[in-house]
Amino acid sequence: MQTSDAELVTRAMEGDREAFRAITERYQRLVFSIAYHYMGSGNDVEDIAQDVFLRFFQSIHRYDTSRPLKNWLGKITANRCLDELRRQRSNPVHSMAELDTEEGVDINELFAKHASTGSMSEEESERCFQLLHTAMLGLSDKDRMAFVLREMEDLEYSQIAEILGTSEVAVRIRLSRTRQKLEGELRRMFDEQL
Repeated sequence: MQTSDAELVTRAMEGDREAFRAITERYQRLVFSIAYHYMGSGNDVEDIAQDVFLRFFQSIHRYDTSRPLKNWLGKITANRCLDELRRQRSNPVHSMAELDTEEGVDINELFAKHASTGSMSEEESERCFQLLHTAMLGLSDKDRMAFVLREMEDLEYSQIAEILGTSEVAVRIRLSRTRQKLEGELRRMFDEQL
């Protein structure tokens, strides 16, 4: 039987390094994935992930064990990505086109799910992904984060609301507007490509 998050956190608060390592192993994919989808590839993702777990460890005493740990770590990750993006505002965000196989499958599934006509070739999917990435650069930081958490991480609206520190209704409205913006921008880009 898997040890609960609350039990692991309690043990980690008491100085149990194995408990902290278990938490890190349990949630490292989530943290890396959010950072990767938001920041793109590169050393920033590893630095952000390490910093997230360091911040978690430093603030572990503030964690409310009655709440989902996944949401709290997601919030720390989202805030860390937003901080890094603000810090690097003058530098362009890295291209997210350099996907490994597993991430490429996730993105191809995203486009397959939303494609209105038949299936796309690998080349068409890659081009769509590049266009989506370009369109996402025009979004506000919070709109982009909400989109990443919902469409690429498949989190529930309630989880996104907790991570972004807002209401579920606000998340739904933000995502609806974001999808409309992206759809309009992608249509414009596709028209320019033809």
